Amino acid sequence: MCGYLEQWFVEEKLGYALTGNGIPVELTTDGKRVFGTVLSDREPSVDVLTDWLVHYAEAAREARIHKSKKRPSIFTTSTNIGLAEKDGALPQSVEGLLAYIFMN
Repeated sequence: MCGYLEQWFVEEKLGYALTGNGIPVELTTDGKRVFGTVLSDREPSVDVLTDWLVHYAEAAREARIHKSKKRPSIFTTSTNIGLAEKDGALPQSVEGLLAYIFMN
């Protein structure tokens, strides 16, 4: 994760991070690289994590629906969308949301 963050983003305190189970991660920088320290003594923010993942999954679902409407060509493939997914059904657990997001 830290390899994808710019040091100025951390220096300006423009965001924060959570682990996959909602525990806060403290972001620091040495001016060139970004480091993350899991604050295991802090209370998990499962509600915030779940909200983030639901919004991300909704965007992923919309992109899948958009892609499913395109005709396949030599360079692209079609995406198959089930009725439940088309109707807005998403996984309810953090694990399910992570799997849905990152398997698409």
